[in-house]
Amino acid sequence: MSTAIELNSEIGARFAARRMTAADRAEALQALIKELTAERDRLREAAASDAKRAQLAESKVVDLEARMGTLNIEYQTLVAKTGVDRVRLDWYWTAIALLLGLAAGGFLGFRWLDYLSRKRHGGYRVY
Repeated sequence: MSTAIELNSEIGARFAARRMTAADRAEALQALIKELTAERDRLREAAASDAKRAQLAESKVVDLEARMGTLNIEYQTLVAKTGVDRVRLDWYWTAIALLLGLAAGGFLGFRWLDYLSRKRHGGYRVY
């Protein structure tokens, strides 16, 4: 029976050590209030910064739309003046440029191989 009483008093002592006094609770509450206040202030600053960024982005959008309108008016004026709506590159100009490029590449490639062959064989053409 004495062991049960000793055990009970030991458990009571443990709970007494873990109990918080009113002053401890008030101190913990004040620390929590300070922490939450700091977090609230940080979130308010972030929200204000986000609002400034949104306002700046909105002003840039308005500026870009105004510039786009100006460019569109300039483009329409140019189309009315020249009568050309877009640049047209006919297929034969493309074919001519392609053939000239292939011819120049073939010629330069032949010259390069000729140079390398002559360099290797002492200036003689072996082909």
